[in-house]
Amino acid sequence: MGAAVGGTLAIVVLVPFPDAIRAAAFAVVVGLAWHAWGKISRTRAIELDCRGGFALLDAACGWREGTLRGDCFIAPWLTVIRWRPHAGRFDRTVLLLPDMADEETRRRIRVLLRHV
Repeated sequence: MGAAVGGTLAIVVLVPFPDAIRAAAFAVVVGLAWHAWGKISRTRAIELDCRGGFALLDAACGWREGTLRGDCFIAPWLTVIRWRPHAGRFDRTVLLLPDMADEETRRRIRVLLRHV
């Protein structure tokens, strides 16, 4: 995530914008990065089941349950889990990066997501 934020900030600094727009864009990028980092760091645990059930332990809200969506992205270096909370209207996304779990756990999650 740091590389993406750094690259975006480099674009904001290097592209010839007026100073007011550059300052506003810089502030927006930093604010969105701060918000994204807070969302990522709040997730404490996830639970998956073979019937498409999903539960997420959020540091702010406790356990939230929902169902897995069919458009999850699965790769050895990144897993993007799409889910929708029960009684929710919008899908949510959970990123699983390589340093968030050991290799065997990530492999089991990828296998489960492929078969759901």
